[in-house]
Amino acid sequence: MRTGIVIPKGWTSNSPSYKLSHLNPHPYNINYQQDDLFYANNFSTRYSLYPPQSLPLNLASDFNNATYSTLDYTFGHPIYITSQCSNILQRTNRPLVSSSVKVLSYNIYNGNAASLNALTEYLHDLVNDGLLMATLVEANQWDTLTSAVDMVKNVHSIIEKASRMGLAYSYVAHSRVFNNYPVGIVSAIPFHVLDVQGSPAFERGYVYVHYSSLDLYVVALHLHAHNATVRSGEVRQIVRRVLKPLLDEGRKVLVMGDFNTLSPVDRM
Repeated sequence: MRTGIVIPKGWTSNSPSYKLSHLNPHPYNINYQQDDLFYANNFSTRYSLYPPQSLPLNLASDFNNATYSTLDYTFGHPIYITSQCSNILQRTNRPLVSSSVKVLSYNIYNGNAASLNALTEYLHDLVNDGLLMATLVEANQWDTLTSAVDMVKNVHSIIEKASRMGLAYSYVAHSRVFNNYPVGIVSAIPFHVLDVQGSPAFERGYVYVHYSSLDLYVVALHLHAHNATVRSGEVRQIVRRVLKPLLDEGRKVLVMGDFNTLSPVDRM
């Protein structure tokens, strides 16, 4: 369970950067990781940590597998963030015009139903800071309703809460395709799902989307957890199917998710 964000070449991160030794004394101990094989494929990288200061310390264990980063970009125009919900401006302090992309990669650990309120509070804190998109790994059972007949029982859904907070666009891959550990995306702006790959080609899989307003491609993935050889094979498939064609065309690509491996910073 090693979450991370791979930042496209030419982008920078203005979030604080930390070496691994700086994480242990931190009250939130949020891990940042990145896969070595992606690192070798024409990406520049930064490792960033964002502590959700408004959360009480006893919630720290709920967020051991999250990565939050602010990325400056060179699209030549600001991001105009709108919402489907008329009351969101009263609920959040998020700026409506931004010159950066703030993203979250989070393994929520087996659906995290017991910590749903803490998770939504965490997302709310980040939305107030300008969070644009979040990729969610192990979003178990989020692709199904709690009740097929009583919509009141579904009000606690993280997707519904994310929508109320301004992340009004979402996609969660079907659990069966991902061996019951699906990958999802919640976002403040629209995106188009281009491809979804799961079993049998992958133990878990990936979701590949495009933000037309940013001309940005995002790959949200969950790599094999128990076998480095299989994991390397999964990476090669993603590089061949998605990353190499985009990079050859000079496209901007953001790779996020649970890489289940160490990063170069772990050797420091």
